[in-house]
Amino acid sequence: MLYGANVACCSGTLTIVWWYMLQAKLTKEMHPAQKRYISLRFLVWFAVSVIGVAFAPYLPIVSLALFVALPILFAFTSRPPK
Repeated sequence: MLYGANVACCSGTLTIVWWYMLQAKLTKEMHPAQKRYISLRFLVWFAVSVIGVAFAPYLPIVSLALFVALPILFAFTSRPPK
């Protein structure tokens, strides 16, 4: 549960920083599709980590499966920047 809370806090902070960068127009050189892709990955990671923390006290195996499966899924679906 502590690991999941740490992941949720870190991914939440990263999502906030990314949102700030988008609002401050610090990503002008990036392609709009790349911005959407990164935003979606950050939001999915944050949402799944919060779900994992919620399941941890009741179904720890589900929580563990989420925290093991998500990095593997993201590793296989990552795209290099254009």
